[in-house]
Amino acid sequence: MEEILTISNDRLTISITNYGGRIMQWLVDGVDIVLGFDTVDEYKTANEPYHGALIGRYANRIANAQYSSDGVSYPLDQNHGKHILHGGKEAFHNTVWKVISKSSIHVELQNISPDGDQGFPGELTTIARYEIVAEDTLALSMTATSTKPTVLSLTHHPYFNLSGLTSYDLSEHLFQIHSNQILSTDVEGIPSGDIVDVGFTGFDFTRWKSLAKAMKESHSQINLLGGIDHTYITENQTDHLQLQAEAKSSNSKVHMQVYSNQPGLQFYTANHFDGKEKGKTGRSHMFRGAFCFEPQHWPDSPNQGQFPSTILKSNEKYVFNMKYKFLQ
Repeated sequence: MEEILTISNDRLTISITNYGGRIMQWLVDGVDIVLGFDTVDEYKTANEPYHGALIGRYANRIANAQYSSDGVSYPLDQNHGKHILHGGKEAFHNTVWKVISKSSIHVELQNISPDGDQGFPGELTTIARYEIVAEDTLALSMTATSTKPTVLSLTHHPYFNLSGLTSYDLSEHLFQIHSNQILSTDVEGIPSGDIVDVGFTGFDFTRWKSLAKAMKESHSQINLLGGIDHTYITENQTDHLQLQAEAKSSNSKVHMQVYSNQPGLQFYTANHFDGKEKGKTGRSHMFRGAFCFEPQHWPDSPNQGQFPSTILKSNEKYVFNMKYKFLQ
């Protein structure tokens, strides 16, 4: 059964539906910072299927919707041309999760993905926990176990506009990403296998920069995809939370930091929005009118032997941790 649950404190009010584990509303000091819809049913028919959702079993793309492991080939759901994106059409984002625990400051959800779901092997049990852990911080943890070896990379997919729902672009935003390398891709967003230094290019957000300035500086990869939709590589990879990216709005004064234990961060600038879709308050979702910071593993790792492995063995536990911190 679909539910909407709200957690809050003095600064944060967050409404979550167990349909896809989506954040439907996210107030920071009274400013709603995420795009989306007023009702659960609207998410089911939206042009953009990932608004605010938990993503799995595999965030981002796996080339040709297949991978091989231990001599066995696994064909997967083709939902992005000939590829698979964000786990397949009927993946985590289109699943009603079970509410297993809730309070005024936390929601805990469970999803059991059957063996063979979207082509992935093993029955996968995932528990996701949203929790307000400080006056200014929302923590998200996801743990998972599988009955068979499988590939796994999870993430969270809110579309942010820190200026609030009255803003239709990112002109009041500045961004900082604590990484100096990205994965290059082909025109379909599949990693080429090359790691590219971002210094002095449109991808260089090592110092605060606007998106408009990034587009002017340009880069062949930006031109190829019509904007930014790339994985930034986290330096000094550890199991501990690292500050990966920040964004702030000069209008609302909301300043968000994103921390995670993941080896990559996808920065996406809503290049496919065209204004036809209308969300909360009748607001049109405009071209580059929002952005995503998605901590995750590297895309297409199952087919790229030089990338870090995303195999989850049947005797292992997958752990994803991240937090959103809001400075004053």
